[in-house]
Amino acid sequence: MRMSVTGIGALCLLLTSCGGLHGHPVPATDTPGAAFPTSKAAAATPGTTLPELTAWVQGGESVDRKGFHTVTREGATTDLGDDVAFTSPSQKIKCMTSSKMSPYAGGLSCLVQLVDPPARPAAVPADSNWVGGWLDYPGDTLNVGAQHGDPGQFVNGYGSVLNYGNRLTFGDYDCRMDSNGLTCVDKSAGSGVRINDSGVQPVGCLQRTDPGMHGLAYACAGSESSSPETDSTTTTAPATGTARPAPTR
Repeated sequence: MRMSVTGIGALCLLLTSCGGLHGHPVPATDTPGAAFPTSKAAAATPGTTLPELTAWVQGGESVDRKGFHTVTREGATTDLGDDVAFTSPSQKIKCMTSSKMSPYAGGLSCLVQLVDPPARPAAVPADSNWVGGWLDYPGDTLNVGAQHGDPGQFVNGYGSVLNYGNRLTFGDYDCRMDSNGLTCVDKSAGSGVRINDSGVQPVGCLQRTDPGMHGLAYACAGSESSSPETDSTTTTAPATGTARPAPTR
C-alpha cells in the first residue's frame, strides 16, 4: 500500500517528537524560518576579560525573576521556591539552580544540546548513562559532561523561556540570553562562562583542570578541583579564528 505525502510527513513528525535518551529529552531544534535578533558583538571571544564579559551581560534588558521560579512537565507545574529555572527560545539550553538544601549540588546546572559533546572518560563505567551536554557551574568550578542515571533536578520539567536580549539576576549570578548563546557571570567567584551549542568558554579565574568523572573540568585556584592540566583548551569544539557562531541558540 502506498502512503501519501501527507501521511509520510505526519509519521516523520511523530517520530521526531518522541526523541529522548534515558530520561533526558532531546531539545528541539529551532523553528525553520524563525528570525533571530542580531547582536552588535559576540558575548565572548578568545581573550575576553571578566569585566568585558560582565559589561556584555549587564547590557541586557533585566527581567523579573519572579517568572522563573517554576518548571513544567506534561502540563504539570512545580514551584521551585527560591530556585530559578529558564530555557532558551530554541529549547537547546535548559538551566536550573539547586539550593544547598537540595539533594543536588548547589549552583547552576544546564542541559545543552552540544554539537560535539565531550566523550565519556575512561573513569566512567561503559554501561552507565553518560550525558555529554550536562553542565554544572557552581561558580568556582565548571564541569561539562556527567554520569546521570536520572533527570536529577530536571525531573519535574523545565523553566520559562528567557528571551534573547534579556538578563536574569539571581543570587551571585547574572545571566544574559542571546542569539549567540547564554552568558553568565558569578561576581562572588570572579568567573564567567559563555555557553552555546558549539561549546563552552570559561572566563575569569576558571582554568582547565583534571576532569575526573567529567568530560571537561575547569576550576578557580583554591577550589577543591583545581589540579591543573597542561592543556589550556577552553571550548568543546575547535575555535576557528574569531568568527562568531551561527545564531542557533
